[in-house]
Amino acid sequence: MKIKFSDLKILSVNPNYENNVVELKINFPRSSIAQIIIQDLNGRVLIDMNLRVEPKIFSLPIMVNLTHGIYILQVIDENEYVYQKFFY
Repeated sequence: MKIKFSDLKILSVNPNYENNVVELKINFPRSSIAQIIIQDLNGRVLIDMNLRVEPKIFSLPIMVNLTHGIYILQVIDENEYVYQKFFY
């Protein structure tokens, strides 16, 4: 059995509480349409956006209106899906 590691990677999720921003750093390995989703632990989708991306590391600030808690960031491109929990 061959294990394939994802080329699509969430490199960092950095909350900035003073400015209500979450700074995402994501490595996109290919040109594609990517979907960025942030949801709470109850499954409510709070942010859902689509972006055209090129193969590079994107630094993406997202304006949010979140209370303190645990959230799930999902990144989906045409070939892969990755997710990461983060604290805000």
